[in-house]
Amino acid sequence: MRSSIAIMRRNTQAAAPVVRKYRRLRRRRCLRMEYKKLRSLLPGSPQTTPQLNKKVGVVDAAFDYICELQTALLAKFSAKGVPAELVGVLGGDRVTSASDIQALAVHLIQTGQVSHKPNHQQQQSSSPTSTLTKVANAS
Repeated sequence: MRSSIAIMRRNTQAAAPVVRKYRRLRRRRCLRMEYKKLRSLLPGSPQTTPQLNKKVGVVDAAFDYICELQTALLAKFSAKGVPAELVGVLGGDRVTSASDIQALAVHLIQTGQVSHKPNHQQQQSSSPTSTLTKVANAS
């Protein structure tokens, strides 16, 4: 009985480095897939935009794209006002700052009114303003 416990303990100790190795490989694979997914959401392609070939470039491009979208939304909402469904969120129908845009985004995410998968037309557009124009025209 004691010998079987000792054998199991030895096998477990021998298996630990192998398990760590495959966990590390899985983590790396998941991270690569996340960067690939983020890269696919950004306008441009790695062939035309060399900065998208590196992780730091992908994160920088994502940040810049988010800033562009936020600026475009701020301009649109400042000019036309907030859509009727979102008027109660800010207490008015005008957006005056980037924090108002963030509050609207948080509200939409929390209420589940945001689709995480863009439709086919939005995937083909190359600029944030054209995406906003298509969304505005659709509603």
